[in-house]
Amino acid sequence: SYVEGTFTGTRHAQAHAAGAMGRGGCNTCSDDEEEEDEAPYVPYGERAEWDDVTPIKQPESKNPVVRIAYAEDYVDTMGYFRAVYASGEQSARVLELTKHAIAQNGANYTVWHHRWQLVLALGADLGQELSYVEGMALDNPKNYQVWNHMRLCTGRIGLGAARRNLEYTAVALGEDSKNYHAWSQRQWVVRTFGLWGEEMEYTAAMIQDDVRNNSAWNERFMCIANAPKGGGVAGCADAEIAFAEQRIALAPDNESAWNYLRGILGHPTVGWTYGGHGERIGRMFSNDEGEGK
Repeated sequence: SYVEGTFTGTRHAQAHAAGAMGRGGCNTCSDDEEEEDEAPYVPYGERAEWDDVTPIKQPESKNPVVRIAYAEDYVDTMGYFRAVYASGEQSARVLELTKHAIAQNGANYTVWHHRWQLVLALGADLGQELSYVEGMALDNPKNYQVWNHMRLCTGRIGLGAARRNLEYTAVALGEDSKNYHAWSQRQWVVRTFGLWGEEMEYTAAMIQDDVRNNSAWNERFMCIANAPKGGGVAGCADAEIAFAEQRIALAPDNESAWNYLRGILGHPTVGWTYGGHGERIGRMFSNDEGEGK
């Protein structure tokens, strides 16, 4: 919801964010999930349900220049992952194994990819998978694999998941308003599900909060340039020129607002001389030497 110009996201998203920042956690997540995060690691070789699998070691040269000091837990987990990956096993235990591997290295592209293949093959609950990756996204807000997995889940679930994406990315951007991954995720959601109006409202709120937020200005221009309705840049030129002018008045030396204005006037469907706005605004905010932005 929007509150005084700031997008706050859902309570669930905020709860996950609070947990990620050490301020409590999410009451809707199961106790089993929380206990699992705190439980001591048990090597797979000591688990009866895995005694039919022989782990595969990572290939290493005999004389490496630098030997990576992997954690023992990670070596153990990945040894069993390589084994089931090689055998092609698709089962619930392998899906759970990928969760452990991701917890140890959230940027492992191969594990994320295999997890998605397992989700599809096993017909796993996509709603639960989305909840899982949402929590991961707030713990790892600049991890490409996490956001990509959220995108895959959302594409399968549909509009309801798309709105949740916007809520979770808003929480991530509340922590870092320039997070490229979160903005890219929002662009995909907006383009895929046609949520242009909502994104215009969101960018306005972000710019209201920080008029120098260049990422929000870029997102806004993406909307006016690509929305299928509204006549494109030319169709909203008057309104958006006024929007930019009002923000320039707040901070005349803010390049973000000026660049947005240039983007509109320089668009092939508008033109630099459109309505005389460019010259008028430039003269209005020029400095004492007569040199405008």
